[in-house]
Amino acid sequence: KFPKNLKFSTRKSIRRQIHQVMPKIKTHKATAKRFKITRNNKILHRKAGQDHFNARESGNATRTKRRDITISDTGVKIIKRLMPYN
Repeated sequence: KFPKNLKFSTRKSIRRQIHQVMPKIKTHKATAKRFKITRNNKILHRKAGQDHFNARESGNATRTKRRDITISDTGVKIIKRLMPYN
């Protein structure tokens, strides 16, 4: 069943030697909750400054804050590293 020339005796270590499975990369959960990757690999996030003091702003400013905005090219590389499987 198992090859006889293996070094370790525990079942788990034998299985690891046979399969040589690469470790998984963990997703940074805080980043995954804040950003969304579209089909065209654009990264969207919510516009800042929506929590309070919005009554003083014009209607146009309030409406533009409702939309998600795309990340600049410098931030894309960092966010894709933090979210490898999304």
